[in-house]
Amino acid sequence: MLPRLPWVTSSSGVLAGGTAGHPIPDAKAVQHPSPTVSHMSPPWLSILVPVYGVAAYLEACISSIIGQDGAGVEIVFVDDASCDGEQAILAAWQERDPDRVRVISHTINRGIAATRNTLLEHARGEYLWFVDSDDLMAPGSINALCDLLTKHRPDMVLCDFRIVREFDACDAESPTEGAGKRNRKRARDAHVRSFDGPSNVLSDSRDQLVAGLFSRGHMHPWSKIVKRAAWPAELRFAENRVFEDLALFSRLALSMRSFIYVPQVWITYRQRSGSILNSPSSSKLDDWLFALAGYGPLLRNSDVGISPRTRFSVAHFCTREWRNCVRAFQKLPSSADARLTRLTLRTFRDYWMASSPLSVSELTWEYLKRGQFQRCLQMLALLRTARR
Repeated sequence: MLPRLPWVTSSSGVLAGGTAGHPIPDAKAVQHPSPTVSHMSPPWLSILVPVYGVAAYLEACISSIIGQDGAGVEIVFVDDASCDGEQAILAAWQERDPDRVRVISHTINRGIAATRNTLLEHARGEYLWFVDSDDLMAPGSINALCDLLTKHRPDMVLCDFRIVREFDACDAESPTEGAGKRNRKRARDAHVRSFDGPSNVLSDSRDQLVAGLFSRGHMHPWSKIVKRAAWPAELRFAENRVFEDLALFSRLALSMRSFIYVPQVWITYRQRSGSILNSPSSSKLDDWLFALAGYGPLLRNSDVGISPRTRFSVAHFCTREWRNCVRAFQKLPSSADARLTRLTLRTFRDYWMASSPLSVSELTWEYLKRGQFQRCLQMLALLRTARR
């Protein structure tokens, strides 16, 4: 097995909630006592559910988890100062199943990243599994995970998911989207792979893990179950930013000594019309590219064990994200301040250069020797855009 790497937090503090490398203890989290949970032995699994603004979906989410055979499983909810009836729903479930359910409340709304950090601080299980409170856990998922962990004890387990898309009624049957296209989309959504690589095989290849994650680009917390002892104590979700999962799980992969990918759908992901990518803004796009800033130097470290092939794959991923971010920015209502627009595009370029494990000249050569001329031209065009 590869040695566990000491964690290095970037000087920008991209992953820290306060001082770089040190999580902020949540002085505003209140735990609602359960009469029996404190006397239980440590659970083998903590299912961690952040809650805010999901009253319409919360019952279904909880039922999908509670309805499974959950011996030795704790389900921890952090209510991020919700105001739509979530508190009453959580209190009722805690009273109904006090052995498994724990509820913690923020006294003020702090955002999804801070809520996940609070969940990490309060989790007691050997393994940690984040589940969003508007999603569903597929029947039999907990048993399947338990069976897997009786045979192997990897640092990380990866699973697949399905997508349920929720759009406005006027978008559901768009006349511009034919029935054939909608059917193909539904077929793809029925089973989305989270990883490219060998399945049902225990691996200790960090290079394979990073390559497989970036090939698919799915850095969601809910498609990964992580051994708590393998999670670096100083690694936390970046607060007050979006795309905090991309920032965290790309780096968490570098601390994993073993993993196994299970090509089974364990989560139903509900994609709502108000999601981040469906409602872009300049600040969200900035967070998008900032998420991987500083990642490139980590992969260039020879101790990490990342191959040249994987470094190229990550560099191309970063370049594609840069291109998509610039295109999304150019579709936003144009700013009257041309200087601010130029500054934003240059900032995007700087983030890209800090995230790519290959320099401009190295990536240009890699594109050319692979015959990927169009990709090379796109990258050079992006660089020209940032120089205007």
